[in-house]
Amino acid sequence: LGNQMMACGGTMPFYAYEHIPGIDWLGRSTVGELSAKQVGSVAAQTGRNRVLTESFGCCGWDVSPRELKRILDWQFLGGVNVVCHHLLPSSEYGQRKRDYPQHYTPLNAWINKHFREFNDCYTRIGALIGNSEEVVNTCVLHPIKNAYCYFRRDIEAGYGIAELDKTFFDETEKLASEHIPHHFADETLLASMGSVKNGKLICGKCAYEYLIIPSMNSITSAALSLVEKFVQDGGKLLLLGKSPCMIEGKKSSVNLKSNCTLEQIKAAQPYSVNNAAIRTSMRRCEEGDFIFAVNPANEEQKFAINAANAKSVRILNPETLEVSLPLPLSRTLRAGQSALLFLCADKPETENAKPLVKTLLSGKVIKSSPNTAIIDSARYALEGEDFGENMSLIKIFALLLEKRYKGKLRLKYEFESRISPKDITLYAEDMNTEKVEINGVEVFSCGALKHEPMVKKFEVSKAVKAGKNEIVITLNYFQDENVYFALFGEGVTESLRNCMVYNTSLESVYLAGSFGVYPVNPQNGQTDKTLICDGFVLDNPKAEVTSLVSDGYATFAGEITLEKELEFEKEAVLELGGRWQTAEIEINGKTKTLLFDTATDVSDMIHEGKNTVRITASTSLRNLMGPHHFAPLDEPELVGPEFFNLSGSWKNGESALFRPTYSLVKN
Repeated sequence: LGNQMMACGGTMPFYAYEHIPGIDWLGRSTVGELSAKQVGSVAAQTGRNRVLTESFGCCGWDVSPRELKRILDWQFLGGVNVVCHHLLPSSEYGQRKRDYPQHYTPLNAWINKHFREFNDCYTRIGALIGNSEEVVNTCVLHPIKNAYCYFRRDIEAGYGIAELDKTFFDETEKLASEHIPHHFADETLLASMGSVKNGKLICGKCAYEYLIIPSMNSITSAALSLVEKFVQDGGKLLLLGKSPCMIEGKKSSVNLKSNCTLEQIKAAQPYSVNNAAIRTSMRRCEEGDFIFAVNPANEEQKFAINAANAKSVRILNPETLEVSLPLPLSRTLRAGQSALLFLCADKPETENAKPLVKTLLSGKVIKSSPNTAIIDSARYALEGEDFGENMSLIKIFALLLEKRYKGKLRLKYEFESRISPKDITLYAEDMNTEKVEINGVEVFSCGALKHEPMVKKFEVSKAVKAGKNEIVITLNYFQDENVYFALFGEGVTESLRNCMVYNTSLESVYLAGSFGVYPVNPQNGQTDKTLICDGFVLDNPKAEVTSLVSDGYATFAGEITLEKELEFEKEAVLELGGRWQTAEIEINGKTKTLLFDTATDVSDMIHEGKNTVRITASTSLRNLMGPHHFAPLDEPELVGPEFFNLSGSWKNGESALFRPTYSLVKN
C-alpha cells in the first residue's frame, strides 16, 4: 500500500483503462499476492484476457530458471498470463552489463540452448490462463482509500502506514492459505461499475456472493451504499476487523456487521486443499475445471484436493502438452514446483513413489567451455604521471569523475599465473582505446567476442608467462558536461540520471582459455552459499572436481561436462544439488534436461546397479560479472547498478559500501 501511495495513490483504477493491464515484478521474492491479484482482479472485472508482467529485473546474474519459474508461477496464480522479460539487450557493452541483471543474452550459456523451451512453456500456461475464467465467489474490498487517511510521504520507513500494510498482508495471506479464491474490489472502480443484483455484488463483469472488508477505518460513501444494499439484498458480509468509523476520512456513524464467518465462506468454495503452504486457484475452460497448484515453499509439500464429483486429476505438462492418466487427488509438489490439475470423475491409477538419488555437480571433467577469469583492478597513470597503487576500477572511476579528468589515461592490469598457458585469450572492451600491451609487448586485436563487437579479442598465449603479468591499456578518457550534470547537478530527476551514458567507462578485462582459476585465501562468506577470497591465480586445471569454485572454475561462465558412477535400483528419481542454470543428464545413451526442476525420473534410462552418469551443466555469469565488492551483502537478491559501482557512496576515493575482497556464489 505504501509504495502505491507514494507513486500514484493506488494502481487498480489505472488498469481499467489499459488494453493489456500490466505490472512490474522486481527481484526474486515471491512474498505477498497483492500486485498480481490487483491486476488480475481488474482484468477479470473489465473482461481483459491478456495481463502483462515485466519480470526478472534486479534478480542478479545467478538467478536460475527454477527461480524464474517461481516468480512467474506466483504471478500467474493471480491472473497474469503474458511475460515481458527484463532484459534482452543488444549488447552488454560498458555500463549495460550492470543494468539490473539478469539479462537474456547469448553470453548466458543456458539462453542459447533452453530459452525457447522456457518461453514456450510459459506461453502455453499463459494461453490456458488467458482463455479460462477463475472460479471466484468472494470479493475483498481494497483498503487503499483507507491508507489516504494515514499516509505520510515524509516518513521514509513505511510512509506512516506500515501497520496497515502488515495487517492487510496478514489478512490476505490468511485467505490464500485457507484456499479461498478472491478478487479485490477497488472503491474508485466500484463507484463507476459497481451494483447489487440478486444478492450479489457486481463489479463490472464479475458477481460475488461474499464480500470481505479487511481491517480499515475509512470507507467511501459510494462503497458504503453498495455494501448496505448488498446486505439488504441477502449478500454475505464478513468484517475482519471492526466496522469502519469514518466515511472518506471524516468521523461518521457506520454500523456494518458480519452476517457470515470465514468458515462458512471456506465451506462455500467449490474445492478445498488440506495444506496451507500450497497456493491454488481454480479456473474453468472448455476442457473443464482445473486447479493451478503452486508450492512456494523450500520444502516438498503433500496435499489432497476435495472437489465435488472429482475422483482424480489429469496433469497437463506444459513443456510437452502431454496429459497424464487419471491420478489420485492426493498429490506431492517438490519445492518450487507447480501443477495444472484437471479434475475428472475417473477412477485414479495406482501411483508408486520412486527412490530419490541425490548427487552434486562433481566428477571427472570430460570437457568444458573455455575457462574464464576477470581482472577488475589496476594501477592508473594520468597523462605525464607514473603508475600508482593497485586499486579497484570502480574506485579509479569514482576518482576520475570527482576530478572531472580529461586526457590520456593508462591502466595497468595485473594477474598472477603459476603456469604459461598454451591457450589463453584476452578480451578487452573498447574504452576509447589507443593501445594494448602485455608484458611490454604491444598486441593487436584479432577480432571480437561473438555477439559483442565492442569487446575486442587479443591472442596472448605467447606473451603470458609464469609469474606476474601486466596488461597496459592506453586510452583517451573524457566525459561530456551532461554526464557531470546528471551525476552532480542540483534538481536532477531519476529519469534523467537513468538516461545518462558515460563517454568513457572503465571496464574489467577478461581472460579465456585452457587453465584453472583458483581463489586466493578462500573463506566462508556470510551464508553457506557464498565464498570470500582475496583474488585469483591461474594454474593447471584439475582432472576431477568436487566444487567448481574451489577446484579451478572460480569465475567460470559456460558449460562443463562431468562424469561419475552412481548406484541405482530398478527405478529412481535423480536430483542434482548445488547452484547451476540448466543441466543435461546422460545415462546409457539417453538424455534428459533439467530446466524447471532439480530432479527428473531416470527410470527409463538406468539399469540396476552402477551406471555411468554424465552431467552437462551451464553455469551463470554471476562469479564472472559480479557484484563482487558490495560489502553489506555477499549475494544481494535485488540487484541494481549501485551494487556494482557503488554510485553515490564515493567521497575522496572511499566508500563504506566497498570491500577489496571478492564474493562468489558456490556451485
